[in-house]
Amino acid sequence: MYISIIILNYNNSYDTINCIKSVLNYNTYPVKFIVVDNGSSNLNVIEELDFFLKETFQNDYAKFDEFSPQHSLILKKATFLVSKSNDGYAVGNNKGLKLAYADSSIDKVLILNNDILFIEDFLPELTERLKTLPNAAIVSPLLLKKDKKEIDYTCARKSVGITEMIYQNICYTFRKSTNVDLNRCFLYKEPKLLKKQSLQIDLPSGSCMLFSKKMFEKIGSFDPGTFLYYEEDILCQKIKKEGMVNYICPQLRCVHLGAASTKKVKFSYSSFMKSRESQRYYVHNFMKPNFIGLMIYELTRIIFNFSVWLPLKLKNKI
Repeated sequence: MYISIIILNYNNSYDTINCIKSVLNYNTYPVKFIVVDNGSSNLNVIEELDFFLKETFQNDYAKFDEFSPQHSLILKKATFLVSKSNDGYAVGNNKGLKLAYADSSIDKVLILNNDILFIEDFLPELTERLKTLPNAAIVSPLLLKKDKKEIDYTCARKSVGITEMIYQNICYTFRKSTNVDLNRCFLYKEPKLLKKQSLQIDLPSGSCMLFSKKMFEKIGSFDPGTFLYYEEDILCQKIKKEGMVNYICPQLRCVHLGAASTKKVKFSYSSFMKSRESQRYYVHNFMKPNFIGLMIYELTRIIFNFSVWLPLKLKNKI
């Protein structure tokens, strides 16, 4: 049986190609790649990926768009699905999952960001952990930053409550920093946990996580109501309802380039608002706080959003 490795690409063939190369260099477990181009506006990116995949996998490669009338039930070693629209993380991955679900030779799925690099052959052991750990739903390796020394602590988090969200909204409105996000990170709070073979967590990192295809199809895949962020929070709620848990395996490691501390990300108001709407969707549909908690959350959310919007509007930046 195969693991399907699903990789989303958006205007970045360089990272996607390097990600696939790293898997090919280190991995020994049988895998099938599904690369989903999430509506790249740069057509050169699609051409570069197509060329690389064709050269690398030759006859064991297929390319088609999401509106192709019929796909083979048994996928080739590499499949390139070209989507015409950027529908975000959840819907984009669901397009790849749909192909994996139809292939009877695939029993597990690894969701992989294109900025992940394999640095060891961890899939055989991670697969064994998925099979043997009690009630395991998702298992993940430890994520390291680009220097291969620092840890990306977001790979093992506690779920956030409505009180913490309200507190963050208030602090961010007045441009005050908080430790809420860091305090949610298991390994940051207790470094000794790094010595464990496995550790129960609430939220894995959506950039690298392994699960059973059957389980994921049963819980309804990724929720299409989000575009950016809170996908893992929703998964946590769905998985808890099934009586299952998530694990991180700190002795198994890969590199997350996007977690590099030196990387500068330009602020995007559009992305900011999409993340805020994803949070609101999660609160209303999965957290479901009491009436008073919900009203306080909504009030602080609106005030914080306005505090971001107004300065940009006055400067004609939106």
